[in-house]
Amino acid sequence: MATKTEQAQVNTQATRFGEFKPVTGSTGVMLHVLEKRSDHSTSMKLLDESGLMPFAREEMLSILVKDEKLKEFLKGKWFYLAGSGAKENGLYTLNEDGNLTSGKGQSIENTVRVWPGDKPLSLNVYFDYNAASHSWRFGLDAAFDPHDDAPVVVGKPKLSLSEQANVLLKKIESEAGNLKRSATQEDLAKRSNELATNAANLAKMLRPTEL
Repeated sequence: MATKTEQAQVNTQATRFGEFKPVTGSTGVMLHVLEKRSDHSTSMKLLDESGLMPFAREEMLSILVKDEKLKEFLKGKWFYLAGSGAKENGLYTLNEDGNLTSGKGQSIENTVRVWPGDKPLSLNVYFDYNAASHSWRFGLDAAFDPHDDAPVVVGKPKLSLSEQANVLLKKIESEAGNLKRSATQEDLAKRSNELATNAANLAKMLRPTEL
């Protein structure tokens, strides 16, 4: 049972983020969830108007593979993530960082089925029965019609400018490391483009606003 202090914090969060319900997991991570059927456009609008933003796929997968309470809460639900498009196709192993490697995981709990495409990304957390039947817990879909209504909208508080800059810096550091390990010219070109894009975004973000 929640203490008065914990309940006050929940009430404050609920007021700050409109109708979104704060759900705290066993690892201390908090999701903000709205149980309202919404297509992709509506989901993004509801998040934005409530001071929230969608989770990136790696971040959400990393949370769910480590947090049993949040995974349990989201079983039987699917929702839209940030971004669009996925080139992967088939079964993949999920690690604690939210990254995928080709091939089925050691258990259904770290196995993800990916459907490729260029549509907005969505994530399905399957019920136990369906997960056991399919042999995967999570479904990452980039081929789904964005006009379809997801049963819930899931987000997190928007990042401050400094936090956004830090996220981009980490991406740039990661991509610089990947650049050194690139095995082919095609991979090298891809990593170089990703690095240049994020560097340009960071420069734009830090550029003083013109009056």
